[in-house]
Amino acid sequence: MITELQDNTLLPKISGVDLIAAEAKYHMKCMTNLRNRYRSHLTRARQESCEEDEKMKESQAFIELNAYIESSVENEKLFFLLCELRSLYVSRLQTLGVQKQVNRTRLKTSILENFPDAQEQNDGKNVVIIFKKAIQGIVKEVVQQRDFSEDAVILAKASAIVRKDIFSHEGFKFSGSFPQDCQARSVPASLKSLMSMILSGVNIKNTEAQESQPCLTVCQTIIFNTNAKERSTVQSKTGQSRHTKSREPPLPLYLGFNVHAMTRSKTLIAKLYQMGLSVSYLRIMELEDMFATSISERFEADGFVVPACLKKGVFTVGALDNSDHNPSSMTAASSFHGTGISLFQLPTISNPGEERPPVALPPQGTGHALPEEYATVYPVELNTSKAVVPTRDMKEIVSCMAEAKRNEEQWVVHSLEKLDEESVTSGDTLAWAAFHASAQTEEDPPALTALLPLFYEKAATPAMVKHGMDVIWQAVTFLNPGQVPIITVDQPLFALAKMVQWKWPDSHGEQRM
Repeated sequence: MITELQDNTLLPKISGVDLIAAEAKYHMKCMTNLRNRYRSHLTRARQESCEEDEKMKESQAFIELNAYIESSVENEKLFFLLCELRSLYVSRLQTLGVQKQVNRTRLKTSILENFPDAQEQNDGKNVVIIFKKAIQGIVKEVVQQRDFSEDAVILAKASAIVRKDIFSHEGFKFSGSFPQDCQARSVPASLKSLMSMILSGVNIKNTEAQESQPCLTVCQTIIFNTNAKERSTVQSKTGQSRHTKSREPPLPLYLGFNVHAMTRSKTLIAKLYQMGLSVSYLRIMELEDMFATSISERFEADGFVVPACLKKGVFTVGALDNSDHNPSSMTAASSFHGTGISLFQLPTISNPGEERPPVALPPQGTGHALPEEYATVYPVELNTSKAVVPTRDMKEIVSCMAEAKRNEEQWVVHSLEKLDEESVTSGDTLAWAAFHASAQTEEDPPALTALLPLFYEKAATPAMVKHGMDVIWQAVTFLNPGQVPIITVDQPLFALAKMVQWKWPDSHGEQRM
């Protein structure tokens, strides 16, 4: 204690001295004074390290305690045990995530200051706060004679406090992703407390530890539409307020990205922007252009075209097929007839894979383009009318067909037994997929899928098939070194892929199809 207090009077007396050997003694009064000073020191240290959010939550809990007392008085409950009020206050603080020791005397003083008509009574063991019987009539009279001018002053003060916190709050900086707690961190504590009390009421028995999603939604909408200057100076000719990039909460960005991804509708995004719910269409286009530049920079850094959502060290399978959009027209501007390459990863509980760094904004460059090795499909010569199978040394492998046949026989026997019964319920697993799914004991994570940039070239050509096999081989080697590349194609492309594999055995001899 003396070391933490830095007491220059006591430190020289105890430093370098064996107090027990010297038979040192202390006075009880001096020891009590020292402990009181040390307790005050700890209190000041805690108050100095207390964050703004914790102080706001303490104020919210105290306001809810006062509201609970007022509500009880209206219901003709005119006395309260101080220990019960303290227990409610401490419980609400713990629910809000604040761990604090509450002094009963200070809490009693604060309550009596807020309720002048309350009195303190002590029977020697319990402290009771008692209200005069006239408090019930006074409260009703005040409620009936509402002072609108006083309410306006209170609202003005509350708005000033919240606006000050909004403009001084660090806010949310979009860097390419939405972290799990980004909504709560983008909103100042005072605004969250105010909206929570408006939506849920002032209730000391509220058991919610965090703000609800409607509360966070309203808070983010308010921040997005709040202007530092007067409204008349920031409105455009159409009456729509401008929104600054420094105060873009996650919600308007999330809505804009999702609406554009699902509908590609500029009109719908513009309507949401006018209502103050989403960022503008130009902002969406700006961010998507930045994404394209960052992704291109990632491809150049990796040396291969591999989406950032895929993990390392996970079994990976590639797929190649033709991609036809709007096939009813061959000449329309909206039609597309090309080739698509996809990658699929199958993580397990024992091998979830290694996460790769996400794509970050803003990018370092200003333009975007795919690597030349990926975008360029070089012509190849292949005689499709004559297949030349190279000589290969085949090694005997352990067959798994016996186990597969046994599993299929179990499904057949199970299905026949169910069909022989008089009735079949919805819970019976008759289908092949349902039967095998019910037999699984481990719930592996969902598969990861990624579509690579599309090609304008036709899929059923030797050049495109060879180029697709090269791209998949490079991606699989980069993501899961040592794995044999596997590619899935349909029957016509399978014939071309086998011919490519036979003609270039050094490059694609080990690929499985």
